[in-house]
Amino acid sequence: MSVVYITENLKRAEEFILSFLKYFKGNFTAPIALKTHFGEEGNTTHIPPYYIKYVIDYLKSIGLKSTLIETTTLYKGKRATRKGHLMIARGHGFMDIGAEVRIIDGEYGEDSIVFNGLKYASEVVIGKGLDNFKTLIVLSHVKGHSVAGFGGAIKNVSMGLSAKKGKLIMHSTTHPYVNEKKCIACEECVVFCPVQSISIINEHAVISDTCIGCGGCVAVCPENAIKIKWDQDIKKMMYSMVEYTSVVKDMFDSNILYVNFLINITPECDCFPSNGKFINKDVGILASRDPVSLDKASFDLIKDAILKAHQINPEPMFNYAEEIGLGENTYQLEVL
Repeated sequence: MSVVYITENLKRAEEFILSFLKYFKGNFTAPIALKTHFGEEGNTTHIPPYYIKYVIDYLKSIGLKSTLIETTTLYKGKRATRKGHLMIARGHGFMDIGAEVRIIDGEYGEDSIVFNGLKYASEVVIGKGLDNFKTLIVLSHVKGHSVAGFGGAIKNVSMGLSAKKGKLIMHSTTHPYVNEKKCIACEECVVFCPVQSISIINEHAVISDTCIGCGGCVAVCPENAIKIKWDQDIKKMMYSMVEYTSVVKDMFDSNILYVNFLINITPECDCFPSNGKFINKDVGILASRDPVSLDKASFDLIKDAILKAHQINPEPMFNYAEEIGLGENTYQLEVL
């Protein structure tokens, strides 16, 4: 049974975060990566930067430098490129809290490390820059999710640290396709494609079956004509997310910590510009070395609201995570 630490008093947020970090500071080896979500353009419900600053400042106080990391998105938008994602990070205040911000999968999501797939994910494709760090601290905003039902540490690690191809593997059963009516045959995608799988036929782009699914063409298309088929089976997507998280955990061995923020709890993830109304009151902050126990405890605290929002039960994801050794489904809550 894993220990999950909790504070329900947000006025104690800094004290709680520092106590948790001090308790496990023996696990810190530089360089240190901090994984959070900067929010989509217009989103206001992501974790406020001042909470992240508590972590950055504590690490500085013990002589350790940290870097905020993220990856490009699979869907079209500003965060689909490194340049645009950095603009959003700056606009949301994450470049003013004392740490470098780094997008770890290249300008268009093309830089990756590839691991062998497990049972459900055909491959595990992670942002290449993650390999530059020896400690990972995962700071996740807990909320609903339209596909997985629930978003916490597992979602933040799997989707948030995968390169574009990895996101495509988890979300879709096929490669991107072209909306012929929108395509203007500008050849931006043709020039970008790393394996020459795109050509112009009858005045529009065509993606062949040699496509490796890197997803970069989605980002470079100026007309938003290249689309993703969001058709992955829900349970297979959940299990693939678990497998991605397991691979990342293995990269860092014991040098990985997880903090979940149960605040601004919305029905959708922070990839949405506007998340709608809150579905639950603020609960507090939870932390653990076990991502499964942490997410299970977080879910249990807001279970009714999550199930009402999407009618998708994420518990099979937690069960599979325990089955493959990612963590434990049972936990003990302790006030820190």
